[in-house]
Amino acid sequence: MKAAKRVLAVILAIATVWTGIPFDTVKANYDGEVSPQAVEAGQEETTEPAEGEHVQEPQKPEQTLSEESTPLEPEQETVVQPISVDYLVTESSYISAPGTQRVVVGVGEDGDLVEGASLTYVNEETQERFTVPMERAEGGAILFSMNFAEGQSGTYLLESLEYTMNGVVYSGSFSEGGIETRFGVEKEVETDPDAVIVDEEEIPVDIVTVDENGQVTSQNSIAEAIDEVQNKIGTYGKRASGNVVVVLDPGHDNTHAGAQHNGLSEEKLNLKIAKYCKEALEQYAGVTVYLTRGEDGSCPYPGTSSLEDLSGRVAFAKSVGAHAYVSLHLNAFTNSQPNGAEVYYPNGNYDASVGVEGGKLADKILEKLGALGLNIRGKQIHNADEMKYPDGSVADVYRVIRDGKLAGIPAIIVEHAFMTNAGDVNKFLKSEEGLKSLAVADAEGIAAHFGLQKKSGLQINGIFYTEKEGWIEAGLSWHSTSSSVQFRWLSYDTAKGIWTTVSDWSNADYITWRPQKGNYWLRAEARTAQGAQADWTIVYESKRDYTRHYVNISGIYAEEGNSGIRAGAVHTKNDANTSFRWMVYDINKGTWTTISDWQKSEWVTWKPAKGNYWLRVEAKT
Repeated sequence: MKAAKRVLAVILAIATVWTGIPFDTVKANYDGEVSPQAVEAGQEETTEPAEGEHVQEPQKPEQTLSEESTPLEPEQETVVQPISVDYLVTESSYISAPGTQRVVVGVGEDGDLVEGASLTYVNEETQERFTVPMERAEGGAILFSMNFAEGQSGTYLLESLEYTMNGVVYSGSFSEGGIETRFGVEKEVETDPDAVIVDEEEIPVDIVTVDENGQVTSQNSIAEAIDEVQNKIGTYGKRASGNVVVVLDPGHDNTHAGAQHNGLSEEKLNLKIAKYCKEALEQYAGVTVYLTRGEDGSCPYPGTSSLEDLSGRVAFAKSVGAHAYVSLHLNAFTNSQPNGAEVYYPNGNYDASVGVEGGKLADKILEKLGALGLNIRGKQIHNADEMKYPDGSVADVYRVIRDGKLAGIPAIIVEHAFMTNAGDVNKFLKSEEGLKSLAVADAEGIAAHFGLQKKSGLQINGIFYTEKEGWIEAGLSWHSTSSSVQFRWLSYDTAKGIWTTVSDWSNADYITWRPQKGNYWLRAEARTAQGAQADWTIVYESKRDYTRHYVNISGIYAEEGNSGIRAGAVHTKNDANTSFRWMVYDINKGTWTTISDWQKSEWVTWKPAKGNYWLRVEAKT
């Protein structure tokens, strides 16, 4: 090892040795020249990219238009029109590098001629912007492909679109239309990648899909497009085998408020019911549960109208492969007489199987709500007066049910109780216990519909850790009724935006962690053989770089034997190649003697003559 990289730790012991008299004590202390800080300072400074980190080079300007594309700026001055997007579909919310993300944007109808187009996207971590030309266009549908090389990663936002159609130039940002589509490259992101933006009175009937070769194919309906994509590239409904995905939708939000009666706010109570329901449903094996809005109650799609927000929520359900969409609400009326629960479910038009499944799910939930003593008003269908499905049949009036059917998802609306009825309010809506009972009934109904079974119990109570000289020891406080529990530990570097697996799935509920200096999230995940899952995350600030080589000596241990004095260095290290040197100083003669030169063993046998000595041990990595 080069001298510049050597890390030395030295400790000195002063001993008085009398021949023929038992050895008494060895006193040890630091020599004052080496400290943990000095150990770090003694090592060369090196900087290497963290695992998975990369530097992304921006694309060259000349790549923004293909050879076949027509430049978007004509020679003469042209008035630019705002973009009008009918739908936007991404191939996947997660791209492995190297890999390709394909995006289809619908901007016109059959017969419309798109002469050229470019799409701009931005890396949200680095703020670098990239522009790609269209690959091809057909019937108002534009296909774009974005290639990512090995080593690239990050969260990308589709930012803006520019295209020339029928001789008219259009340009604008997707956010102006309420579309915020993100995808991750070597990174999981929460996104709404498959949003379909439609008008309330008109639903487009010419939809496209993209196969693995980028071939654009026209479909007659959104449902056909969904089936096509599922069969070819899996844009929609990526599902784990045997796993049920349920999306719970707490109706309304802080922007689009619900009913307000008897001092109660519907949007707040809906959120409480949804959270309790998620907690109860996750006690079952084989189910993944999502909420459409966060715990702060805010609108998941800021700046959108109420109907646009609802479409976004269903699009999210589609992106996670939902098997059911359950919108949770409370009822109200102009007088206080009506009471009890009712569920709206899809009609039998367009896709009869969605209506059948929705009706069965409604029956199970109403059965469980009725067991609480609620008046059961039954399941109901509400048809639209004028709106039609793409096949010309009468559409469902409620946006989430209608969009759910178009996505192939049984969507229902559960109206749990009346906020205008004193009995319902006092028994179910004014206490956490009452709200939780409604939520548990919902969960039991969903579980009964899908045939789910309860997990064996698993609970994490917290993460505890101890900072050592060269690492951090972290462990879990947990409890499980299962005898087979596995754990995984991950860390997230908040500055770099990178997740790292510290310890993959094993039976170890503790780790030795060596982070660099910085701020982290430390996350522990647990799972049982029966399917129970739990996790815990803490925030940790590392004030030193634990990845550097170090060695620290805290004392000398010594004992007298027939063959001499056996001495050992009490130390900590993180380098298996650490070596030690032992020396003695004869105080009477004023001379140093090496009794053991650099060796990997921290032990030495010393046979001193009668006299006074310093016993010194040194260590280096």
